[in-house]
Amino acid sequence: MEKTRVFLKANKDSFESYGYFDDHDIYYEVIEQKITSDNSIEACKALIEGVCKTILTQMDARNPKTRRRFLDHDLKAVDSTFQKMKGKTGEDFQPLFKSAVTVLSAHVATLEKEIILDVGNAFCKSLGRLRNTRGDISHGQTSPKIVKSSIELEKIVVSLTDVIVIFLLEALSIADFDSPHEEYSFADLVNEAFLLKDSEQLEDIDEEEQLLRDFNDDLDWSNPLPGKARYSLALFNQYPEDYEVQFRDYCDQLQNENAEAKPESTT
Repeated sequence: MEKTRVFLKANKDSFESYGYFDDHDIYYEVIEQKITSDNSIEACKALIEGVCKTILTQMDARNPKTRRRFLDHDLKAVDSTFQKMKGKTGEDFQPLFKSAVTVLSAHVATLEKEIILDVGNAFCKSLGRLRNTRGDISHGQTSPKIVKSSIELEKIVVSLTDVIVIFLLEALSIADFDSPHEEYSFADLVNEAFLLKDSEQLEDIDEEEQLLRDFNDDLDWSNPLPGKARYSLALFNQYPEDYEVQFRDYCDQLQNENAEAKPESTT
């Protein structure tokens, strides 16, 4: 992995906010020590996985401006990866790699997404399978171990890992990610709240979007328009200032109701 090490050293300033990727040094050490071929192969998989997760954590998946960068099917796949990263089941390796490349391609204009996916998807799928069946550490092995990878196979895996990791890091070093969530405009948040989302996506929305969705439902229930557009959407499109005023009043009312419902503390 000498090429990757040289690249990181030469571009150190670009990775200051990522801790210079010092935490990944353990992977390089395992790969270079070659305690066993399968141990080295397993570290290659972990290295790519770690870089991909780092890339994904740079993206604010709830930012409307960010979401508009993606095609619908790509956005759905990226959302699914984020949900699995936050859950208990864990994410699949190849979809994780694909989502990381998709995120980079949305923020790096010169990235050749199709080329890296054509090469990387097949490699990551095979690498994940190889690690699952032969990895020495992750899942444990019987003794004596029945099937072991050859040193020649290990060399191929390390070489391809070196190329893929450098590609990801180079793109990450120039990626222009969007502003953080607190800088969203109110209109962006409202538009996001009108989007149709499935149950898994709705579990991941923030508090303000949930408030907007509840407010919209309350407006629609109070002002039914059978066979026509939603009242809340029509109000926002035609009179956005009135919509915002009513939303703020709605929030104030909820706050007052919660304060009244809260039991007084006793001493």
